[in-house]
Amino acid sequence: MRRDVAAAEAAAEQYRMINNLRRNSDRSGTVNEQQLSEINSRLVIARADLAQKQARLDQVRALVRQRGTVDTSLDVLQSQLIQRLREQEVTLLREMSDGAKTFGERHPRLIALRADLNELRAKIALEVEKVGASVANEVEVASAGARTLERELASLRRTNDSAGEAEIRLRELERDAETSRELYQSFLARFKRDAEQDRIQRANARILSPAEIPTAPSSPRSTLIVMAVLLLGFGAGVVLVFLLDHLDNAVRSTHEAEDITGLPVFASVPVARRRGGTAESQVLKRPRSGLADSFRTLRTALTLSGAPEDKVIMVTSSVPEEGKSFVALSLARQFKRTDGRVLLIDGDLHRPRLHKAVNVDATRGFLQLLNGTGTLEELIVRDAVGEIDFLPAGRLGGEKRKADEPVLDLTSEALERVMEMLRARYDRIILDTPPVLAVADTRMLAGVADRVLYLVRWNSTPREAVRTGVRLLRDARAKLAGIVLSRVDTRRHARYGYSDYTQYYGRYGGYYQE
Repeated sequence: MRRDVAAAEAAAEQYRMINNLRRNSDRSGTVNEQQLSEINSRLVIARADLAQKQARLDQVRALVRQRGTVDTSLDVLQSQLIQRLREQEVTLLREMSDGAKTFGERHPRLIALRADLNELRAKIALEVEKVGASVANEVEVASAGARTLERELASLRRTNDSAGEAEIRLRELERDAETSRELYQSFLARFKRDAEQDRIQRANARILSPAEIPTAPSSPRSTLIVMAVLLLGFGAGVVLVFLLDHLDNAVRSTHEAEDITGLPVFASVPVARRRGGTAESQVLKRPRSGLADSFRTLRTALTLSGAPEDKVIMVTSSVPEEGKSFVALSLARQFKRTDGRVLLIDGDLHRPRLHKAVNVDATRGFLQLLNGTGTLEELIVRDAVGEIDFLPAGRLGGEKRKADEPVLDLTSEALERVMEMLRARYDRIILDTPPVLAVADTRMLAGVADRVLYLVRWNSTPREAVRTGVRLLRDARAKLAGIVLSRVDTRRHARYGYSDYTQYYGRYGGYYQE
């Protein structure tokens, strides 16, 4: 059967090659059909071209019969040479018209121009005749080409008719080959199937029930596991939050400060920008910033909550590095804008710092005024920037403080004497003091102050330190006025979500010009 299929296909292929016939799967026709189609297309184009050229020739002949000028023909008008000659003719006519007006009809120049014009017109007539002859020649050539294509087309049609008889025989041979191929493939498929079945071993089993395709895993139960993990994670998160809140012992909001101390919060002082100079200079250079506005808020709160006779305001805190000196200096400069004479006293006799911010000498000052070794006129210095009077802390041991230097014991009599003298000369006195938990002098100084401002550094000072410091001042019968949150990071405070007015420094920053 394989040999019969090969012989039948070879006979069909050989017959196709001898008679130059196409395959059934070949979409393109035979060579004769392709040539017939191509010549037919060329004949259509040649006939169209012949018709166009014949129309041009008929137009030229009609113009000649009607005794018209051939110059109006399209071929003549499109001739570049004739157009140039026409331009020269127009030029000569213009020159002749000008010469006739100037020289007269019989002037040699005018006679020469007429001769040139006649010669030019003879050339134009010759070119026109050439154009007419060219059109006639083109018609003859196109007609000859069309006749040639018609003869070739007739010959190919006769050849194509004879090829049709050969295709009938080719289709018969192809059908025989296709029948032999199908019979061979059928027997070949049955042979392979029988051979495979002989090699297959039948299993000693039978199907009791068909298996169902599962739509979800049977184990593990992912939904229960995810729910359990979410609950455990939520519980662990809540425990961690409460643990961190319990371990975090810093004051972060005005509500916490008021709950711990029982005192109102007068203001929240934002932390100064890292760029832009010192914090004291930023308050002066940017009077409309949030930092400067916090001191105006503090000044307003002290003015509205106190009595007119409360002149001495003391600034203190629980531990060092909470911004007491900065708050005292800025507050004194703010009071200078509304009150008359303002005095700033550096009451930190152990670690004085205000003289560095004011940029003055701190060798003599408050200590000398207390022990009577100096007068107020000698010890007072002028703050050139804030226009306030400043009384430095002073030193007992000269220019540099020594470890074995004696310390002045503050007495209530000396403090009362000095403060009475200062009250008589100044409208407002700001007293900067050391931390309550570090030095015992603060409680003595609190006894002569009319009001005490207690500073709490935001997110830094421990709550127990604040409670202890406030309790010590209350035991010393200090007149506690309120709390000031210092060095507040407004952006972080706003993210914490505390519902106090400090968050609006960060939220409504457009009201301040930084």
